[in-house]
Amino acid sequence: MLIGADFNRNARVLLKHLAQCSNNTVGEVVEITSICEKMGIDKIQAKNLLEYLENKSCIVIHTFGGPYLYHDISITKKGLQSI
Repeated sequence: MLIGADFNRNARVLLKHLAQCSNNTVGEVVEITSICEKMGIDKIQAKNLLEYLENKSCIVIHTFGGPYLYHDISITKKGLQSI
C-alpha cells in the first residue's frame, strides 16, 4: 500500500475524530461507524487507515465486524500525541 499526503491527512483526521469521541481518553472504546460516516470513507479506506494506525501503535482495534470490517477502537497515548 502506497502512503501519500491524502492518506496521511485522512489518518490524522480519523485520529482527531477518535480523540473527540473519546474525550481525549486513552483506551476509551469508540464505535467506528459514525467516524467513517463523518469522514465519508468506504470500508476499504477504513480498513487501510485502521490497520495503518494500529501498526503505528496509534489505535487499538478491539472488535471486528460491521460495515467497516472493524467495529470498536480506542486511541493510544501515541495516537493522541500524533494529532
